[in-house]
Amino acid sequence: MNRVCQYCGGKQPTAEQIKALDEYAKANGRTWKVALRHAWETGNYDKWDDTATLQQIRNTFGPSWLQSYRVTGSRAEITRTTTQR
Repeated sequence: MNRVCQYCGGKQPTAEQIKALDEYAKANGRTWKVALRHAWETGNYDKWDDTATLQQIRNTFGPSWLQSYRVTGSRAEITRTTTQR
């Protein structure tokens, strides 16, 4: 899984940032990226606790990076891995 941002000088998200993304994804279901992009655009995180980390991810990596991000252990990852065997 490639988490390196090619547009950000090769930076990688921190463990805290990955945790924030994973928790947001879990809480928002399969359309979590749509919800997060909307939150980034409007600043409305619907009472989410860790808005600072999510905003930091946006400022550091941006929406283009989010498009290729995959949640660790997500159903999509499990399905893709199983079907490739």
